[in-house]
Amino acid sequence: DTCAAASAALADPAPPTAAPQQLPVLRKDFLAILTLIYSHTTKLSVALNPASPTPSAALSPLRELTSYANTLASNAAAFHPPAHGAALTAEVRTLATNVLRALHDLSVTHLALYSASSSSKPSKGAAGEEYLVRTGVVHDLITRGQADLPKSNLVAVRRRWTDHGATLADALSELEDEPGDGADDGWDDPELDFGFSAPRAPEQTQLVEKIRNLVKRVAALHTQIASVLLRPVAKQLHPPNPPPTPTNPLLDALLVTAPPLVAAVDELVSRIYDASDLSGARDELLAALSGMAKAVAAFWPGMQDGEDGEGKEGSRRWFAAHFAGLEEGAKSID
Repeated sequence: DTCAAASAALADPAPPTAAPQQLPVLRKDFLAILTLIYSHTTKLSVALNPASPTPSAALSPLRELTSYANTLASNAAAFHPPAHGAALTAEVRTLATNVLRALHDLSVTHLALYSASSSSKPSKGAAGEEYLVRTGVVHDLITRGQADLPKSNLVAVRRRWTDHGATLADALSELEDEPGDGADDGWDDPELDFGFSAPRAPEQTQLVEKIRNLVKRVAALHTQIASVLLRPVAKQLHPPNPPPTPTNPLLDALLVTAPPLVAAVDELVSRIYDASDLSGARDELLAALSGMAKAVAAFWPGMQDGEDGEGKEGSRRWFAAHFAGLEEGAKSID
């Protein structure tokens, strides 16, 4: 019951009334609570082993787990998006919710097994071993969560940005597999009568080439954004007039622009098979590029075009020129 209530509360936490805690302290406490839950979960499952249950030995870990479930939810709710970052806060709360749900399922399993052992013979076989599986789920979530939990919002944003970049790479790979003008991919062999051996029309081939080149440029710029804006401060490239250290709102606003861009690229790539709504896919990409361009420019607050010299690689002017070029390329697709 405690786990269910804590999960529900964490789904819609109340805004913090006190000043946000320092991230290193809050994160350390969160990891420590997970370690305690791991330990007492083990004690609980050993005490309630269906083969030889010892209910009295389970009382202490049950009390501790009940307390830690509430503490875990309270700690996760204390992460505040404006102060600690929306990306990091989302990862913390997702991990906490998953652990609470797994702990809830383990509790339900133990109750069912204990009820069965009280009314009849102890459960054996798969039914009797389910508690081990449930215990393993709690352990695995905690082990992986502790190892993967980002140390900062910048790390969380960069990780998700990289995931979106992998999706762009997949789209580009799909286009690279498309045969170009005059390419022989073997599918037009007259002996292979698959019903779609007609050669591609010249305008189709041209469309594939345009989209392929555009997606390649989009993927390259996406990677460059991470290299300049999302690297640790000590490892950042140093273009002329580098952007100030980004705030969490800037990082989160940038990350929000990645999913629309990826979705627009996927939609555009799908148009090589059916160009019936090519203009709609193109306009969707243009809107996504415009949104990302504004989010990137915001990393240089107050700076106007032309204030960063010749626009060398990684500068505000350089990014603006590349986004403008991509938008022109997208407009040429028809």
